[in-house]
Amino acid sequence: MDSEKISQLVDKSVLASPPDLLFKIINSLDSELSSRQIGEIIGHDQSISAQVLKLSNSSFFGFKGNIRTLDRAINILGTKTVRNIAVTTLLFAHTNKIRLWNIDILNFWLHTYLVADITRELSQKVGLDGDEAYIAGLLHDIGRLVLYAQKQEKADIFRRVHTSEDIFQYEEATWGIRSNELSKLLLTKWNIPEDTIKAIAEHSNPENSSMLAKVVHIANEFSSVVTDMYFKSQITYPVFRGLLNEIGMKEEDFTRFTVQIPDITERGQMIMKVMSKQQNTMTLKHRLISRATLITPEPHPLSECLLKLLGFSVEVFSPQEVDNYRHFLNEEEEKRKREFDMLNETSGPTTECQDELNRARAVEFKKPGFFKRLFSKTRLTPEENGGSHIEEVLQVKPINWNPLVIFDKCDPVELERMSAVIYQVLRDPSQIKGHPLPFFFASPDIKTQ
Repeated sequence: MDSEKISQLVDKSVLASPPDLLFKIINSLDSELSSRQIGEIIGHDQSISAQVLKLSNSSFFGFKGNIRTLDRAINILGTKTVRNIAVTTLLFAHTNKIRLWNIDILNFWLHTYLVADITRELSQKVGLDGDEAYIAGLLHDIGRLVLYAQKQEKADIFRRVHTSEDIFQYEEATWGIRSNELSKLLLTKWNIPEDTIKAIAEHSNPENSSMLAKVVHIANEFSSVVTDMYFKSQITYPVFRGLLNEIGMKEEDFTRFTVQIPDITERGQMIMKVMSKQQNTMTLKHRLISRATLITPEPHPLSECLLKLLGFSVEVFSPQEVDNYRHFLNEEEEKRKREFDMLNETSGPTTECQDELNRARAVEFKKPGFFKRLFSKTRLTPEENGGSHIEEVLQVKPINWNPLVIFDKCDPVELERMSAVIYQVLRDPSQIKGHPLPFFFASPDIKTQ
């Protein structure tokens, strides 16, 4: 498709002329407007005002049913939050009736919102303006709405494992332009600030790009894990470390930040539920195995965040807890063996009845009554003569080996469970002793055998 046809494609799109209110709100980012002024801008559109109030009263914000005016919403939630809600609502209301091919409109907007929210939160950690970053995240894929509104055949690329680059290549082969390039053309017509447009155009390839583009790129990877069940990240561990270095963030600080991302995802689902008037939140992942055990010495493991985004319920244990539990089980097994041997030594000559009695006693010795002590603590017990006795009970946290077991920054151990699928997190392949995760950052290919 030549440049003239691409220009015509943009001009015919519903996005060629977005609401004036959207521009007023976006332009207000450059000025310190009072809460009253922001309220006046948003209040000109009653439907948007009502939607902002509805979102403000959602249970996620903790003020359900208490916010009845825009002024109160702004005073409680803050000017920036209400402004971002308004921009999101405006764009969604303007485009949610567009018929898209090969992609789902609600899933598109969930992905977009998550990128915007993660971009804002991460930008604030590295010294960027959170509001401007939010707008960049919210508009980063806007060109897709133009391309995928064009009638097209079902493409197999969307139903098999793919990277972001695979999708861009599909777009280029189909229309002669990538969606990020089309976003740049569209937003230039909107007179969006140049720095924001540049970050959006560069976010797909963050090498030699602006810091904001790098942050949008990282946010896009996380959001894609949630909303695209066939997504394969291209971020390897060395690339990941390079990105963090370029945005000036330590790895431990970033992994601590990722603890928020599952909550951001929950917030995004709730906001989509309100905006789309759905009764239930969207179900994002369907897995035969839904529970995972994660063994790691890390206090804030990135792998825990990614497993949760992939749809797993995760139980986390340290290698020391595993060692303690295995040592305790071995000691209990030895204790039962000694007791059983003592029983045989003191029972004398056996008859058929005596053998039956010994077998019954042996079963009693093997009963797992010791599990009652796993959660006990050292405690004082009263003596009959008025004194007290200290009862020492070993505290051991039992390990629940779920069907999927991940070892991150530690070596795998032999499991008592035969049917578990075991992985190590892939960082340095030469150091991996077990079966590695196929990708460092995220994978739809965590096999559930």
